[in-house]
Amino acid sequence: MTETEKIQEGMTAHGRHVQGESPPPTPPPVTDNGTFVESLRDHEIFTFVKHVIKNYCPWLGSTEELKKSFRIAVSSLKERPATSILYGLILIFGFIPFVGFVLLICGSFAVLFTWFIFCQFIVVVLSALLCTGVFWAMAIGFAVLAFLLGGAIHTIMFWSVLAKHAGRLARKFSIFILQLVGIPENDLPGPQD
Repeated sequence: MTETEKIQEGMTAHGRHVQGESPPPTPPPVTDNGTFVESLRDHEIFTFVKHVIKNYCPWLGSTEELKKSFRIAVSSLKERPATSILYGLILIFGFIPFVGFVLLICGSFAVLFTWFIFCQFIVVVLSALLCTGVFWAMAIGFAVLAFLLGGAIHTIMFWSVLAKHAGRLARKFSIFILQLVGIPENDLPGPQD
């Protein structure tokens, strides 16, 4: 800015002052009163997500509960890696697909409108014909994927509650499966229920 422009700017400001014009007001600082909109506007995304979970999704549990569950899982994996991996595999390939398959049968009709139902139907038919564990596992896996792709939003609360109790449920289901093959509960490693 040249000297002339500075002088003109000063005269303009002086003229506004003489005429009684006040400078534009300074906008008040933005404060957070805990509302949904201001949390979205003022907070970072991580804080905003925690705010939503805490106030609008209480069934998901608090952050401390999630941290505690994670610490327990890590501790269990360090102390008994073989048992923890076994429980994890049974949970992934047994319990969760089983629950998904049951929920699919019990009324998730939204899946009927997805293209994936065709693949699921083929695998289920093959499973019934061949009667092998591998194909039954594939059928259940496809059923779960079809169930999720079908857009059944009404099960979100169920899955969140299930996640909070997944450890206990996985152990009980693991004990049931292992007892089927002849291993008594007293011979299983880890704490007994």
